[in-house]
Amino acid sequence: MQDSKSSKKQLIFQDNAITTARYSMSALEKNIMYMVMAQLGKNDPADRYYQIYARDLMDRTNKEVRYVEFKEATSKLREREITILKENGNILQIGLISSAEYIKGEGIIEIGLDPKIRPYLFELKENFTTFELNMALSLNSKFSKRLYEMLAQFRSTKILRISVNELKERLKLIDSKTKEEQYEKWSAFEKYVIKVAQKELEKYTDITFEYELSKTGKRFTDIVFHIKQKPISEDTNTQAVPTEGAKRIIERLTTDFRLRNDQAQAIIAQFSVQDINRTLYDINLKMKSNEVTNIGAYTAKTFGI
Repeated sequence: MQDSKSSKKQLIFQDNAITTARYSMSALEKNIMYMVMAQLGKNDPADRYYQIYARDLMDRTNKEVRYVEFKEATSKLREREITILKENGNILQIGLISSAEYIKGEGIIEIGLDPKIRPYLFELKENFTTFELNMALSLNSKFSKRLYEMLAQFRSTKILRISVNELKERLKLIDSKTKEEQYEKWSAFEKYVIKVAQKELEKYTDITFEYELSKTGKRFTDIVFHIKQKPISEDTNTQAVPTEGAKRIIERLTTDFRLRNDQAQAIIAQFSVQDINRTLYDINLKMKSNEVTNIGAYTAKTFGI
């Protein structure tokens, strides 16, 4: 394994039609989809199921999630509808996942994808958005996650012009039937959506932004985002392993991955929490596919200890 200074980033690719689509997801639902999308391969068979390890997702986000919360999130993902305006003028209403199966006693969720969503995840040619998995996972607000995706689409041009109404539509803050708005007052929308995203993107991602507003009458009707690519230092998007987090990781390394305590301590000292959990996730996948026989030796070799 390479050290945290040079470890390879995990990128997510999605069609711009999804980036600009109108839908609502909770932060946990988004995180589940991010973990699925990070596994996609262009030669995947249509019937492939994608495995998510609940413990790995919790460690990557440094958040405890109850079993019932996972079940609620995947249940809602099966019901969530994304509205996509296709290039031919057709309107496509589509779900993201077709199934979610919980593997008893293993903390694994197997996710199946809706067949009609596959072209927007696999057949990417030129109109797509790229962003970094761990940065997206680090964001706490569901609105911050969506804005990170939207701004990442325009990182090369450094500007996104959008009407306030369209932005609210994309975030599903306007009821399509009643037209009632969440955060109808600009002050509330700015405080709970824009300002929160601005703070979180500055802290956790490679993008920052400023914005300017235009008024029609007394209402703010348009917003221009000025996007800046933030220089990435060696420590960007790394989190020092907190005491409780360190204990949990050491327990995983010694119990699940059969390392000695001194080996686990050495890993904690040398690598960031993101790199540790990312590597353990990869090792878990290899172990489940029977590519690894001696888990302790393989883990020690992977971390170079």
